[in-house]
Amino acid sequence: MGMGEVHVQLLSEPSVTMSALVMRTRPLGFDFVMGMNGINVLRGVTVRSLDDVKFGIEESEVVTAAATALQRDVVEKDFGVTYDVKAHTWTVSWKWSSGTGPPRLQNTVSEYRVPQAARQEYENELCQWIKDGWLVPYSKVVHGPVRGTIPLMAVVQRNKKKVRTVMDFRELNSYFDVHTADADVCAEKIREWHRRGQRVALLDLRKAYLQIHVHQSLWSYQTVVFRGMRYCLTRLGFGLNIAPLVLKKVLSTVLS
Repeated sequence: MGMGEVHVQLLSEPSVTMSALVMRTRPLGFDFVMGMNGINVLRGVTVRSLDDVKFGIEESEVVTAAATALQRDVVEKDFGVTYDVKAHTWTVSWKWSSGTGPPRLQNTVSEYRVPQAARQEYENELCQWIKDGWLVPYSKVVHGPVRGTIPLMAVVQRNKKKVRTVMDFRELNSYFDVHTADADVCAEKIREWHRRGQRVALLDLRKAYLQIHVHQSLWSYQTVVFRGMRYCLTRLGFGLNIAPLVLKKVLSTVLS
């Protein structure tokens, strides 16, 4: 009897590593009993019937985008997006209006004033971003010199009484030429999901932008400072002026 790490792979291909308690006898007569730690790693579970069980890592309640087994690339004037079949991820690389990025953004402000009443919820969300890997600790050796600091701020949604963490991308946005204002996500395409399959690429529209990865070569332009530590934002941030169009093109591609 002892503790160890086990690698669990689902029939639908996603796999995770979780802690396990190894016992001399089968618990309750079962070969394997999963506790809440395992369910958390698998991002929750939905049981519809005895033979219809889905873990959160397999599907999303909001939208499941069924990409084909082929590599799908989106090439636009302002950006390019690549789909990784094995990792089930979309990664965007934006294009600078001048052809090359600035040596460094001028902003030095790391955070705008956060109301004391919103501070706890604001920090909790940032901690969750770190836990989810959306923010990763900055390393000069890995990421190169810092080329930009994006200010953090808290926005209170009064109608929902919620606090949202947002970033001020205005300076970074000035280095992009957005060639179209057609950046609305088509509602009809979202409804199309219900007539599609339920595998491969997952997009949760509640945090859709943050599910799109940013190419690592661009991370140094979107660093943030939180609790005295610098982090790289690894995902597409809400407020980046190309973000709505990137999301629309990704959705159009996976639903086509």
